[in-house]
Parts: sequence; C-alpha cells; structure tokens
Amino acid sequence: MPCSDCGMHSPAQTWIFGAARLSTMSTPTLTEQNPTDDTGIEPSSQSLAARVLSYNVGNGLAPAERLVHYLYYAEADIIGLQELSNDQADAIEKYLSVAFPYRVLAPGGFEGKGLLSKFPILSSESVAFATGRPDLRAQLEVAGRAAQVVVAHPRPPKVRMSGATFDPVTLRQIQEVAHIAKSERPSLVLGDFNMTDRQPEHRILTSAGLIDAFHEVGTSAASFPRRVGNPHRFGARAQNISLPPVIRIDYIWYTREFVARSASIGGDAGSDHLPVVAALDWRELEPDEGS
Repeated sequence: MPCSDCGMHSPAQTWIFGAARLSTMSTPTLTEQNPTDDTGIEPSSQSLAARVLSYNVGNGLAPAERLVHYLYYAEADIIGLQELSNDQADAIEKYLSVAFPYRVLAPGGFEGKGLLSKFPILSSESVAFATGRPDLRAQLEVAGRAAQVVVAHPRPPKVRMSGATFDPVTLRQIQEVAHIAKSERPSLVLGDFNMTDRQPEHRILTSAGLIDAFHEVGTSAASFPRRVGNPHRFGARAQNISLPPVIRIDYIWYTREFVARSASIGGDAGSDHLPVVAALDWRELEPDEGS
C-alpha cells in the first residue's frame, strides 16, 4: 500500500503499524540451496493450467538477490510484479532468464511493473489509465489457450475520518481495468489494489465478472504490512523489523474461464507486502457459457 511515493506514511499505514507487534527476521541469499525454506508455497500434486503469483516488491525494498532466489523456487508459471525497481529488474534479467524465458520488465519505482512467464507472451503493452501509474497488459498462451494478463497497481485511497476513498482518477483506473478484463476474456488480473475485500471498490471488479481467488478457495489471510515501507525515513535497521500483516490488499482475479484450486499467501522476500499465490485450471464451460 505504497504511500511511500509521496514521501510519508499514510494514515492507513500509521494505524496498521500501531496495531502490529514487532519481531525479527533473517535474510536468505542466493547461495542457499534449500528451495522449500522460504517460498511459502506447497508443491502441487495435480496437473494445473498455471500457478500464478502476484507480488508488490516494494520499489527495491525486497533485496534483488533475495527476490530472485524466492521467485526461482516459487514454482510459479506466471508472475506479476508491482513497484519493480531497476536493480530488481536487472537481477531478474540476469538470473531468471532461463527459468522464465518470456518476460516483460518495465521498472520505474512505484510505477514499475513486471511479468514473468513460462508460457509464451504473444504481445504486451503499457496502458495508462492514470498518470504515473501505468498498468501492464499482455496476451499469453496458457497451456495451449490464449489468455489476457493484466498487472495493475492503483494508488492508495485517501484516508479521512469518514473512511478511505479513492480519488476520481484512481477510481476510473479501477473501472478501466475491470472493463478490459471483462471485454477480452479469458483474463487474469494481478496486482496490489490498495483495497480490502470489504471496500465498495472491490465490487467494481466482482460486478464485472472477475473472481477473487481468495474468496473462492483461500482462507482468511493478510498480505500487508510485512515491514516498514520506507526504511529511509527510519534508518536502515527498519528494513529488518518485521510486522504481522493485518489486511490483504493484493489480488489474483480471474474470469469464469478459469477455476481456482487453491489460494494462499507466499513467503517473505523482503518487501513490505507478502506475495499472493493461486493454482488455476481451465474450467470446462457449457456451450452457452462461452460468450
């Protein structure tokens, strides 16, 4: 929920941090060879169309070496990244080009995006529904079928006494993301939406026919905040202070052509978010359901 791009913590972050208890953590490196220690993902025992992961990597908050170690062992087929920094993108290109032969990397700090895939990426484009927050849109061939993948990251809402509200530009961005997902199915939408499933904006996506994987098969889970989002304001040691996440603002959405087999929170690679993970399969539609 990066309000760090405005140089200060939002009121929402303030109350979240006040409610969280501090603990300590250690940092694994690429030289460690135990792939099951820190991914937080249980291996699948069944054949699936795709294992999908979405991760806000914190504009460099997740150290590049630790991040690529996590992504390499995450057993994901499609990965959507938000807040991708230049250093993180360079490390992905250097270390993950074999593991993910199809990549779209558009680093840029808080507006940075990335898409890593083991499936062919047929085309991709940046779509600017909000200035300074371009979303990434791509066409993939997923297990032999065409699918659209959108990586999105709307700005956080303004927090007032009356509640959290999105500005009109961001609200329009959420509506446009829902529209393109609905209009070019089948679709996957991955991202940090800076909203919980109890906010009214969540219904913009569900009313467009998008399904929240956690609503279908996930358990109650939280992805944010894992740690202080802007360590520069609190000193380098702040990055090593972990917090118990209290809300989920990260999503894997899909249209009805897919079915979710599982959804869970992934492991910690150093960001202020935790990744969200879903195992998806193609759903067998009845003839009258295809349109």
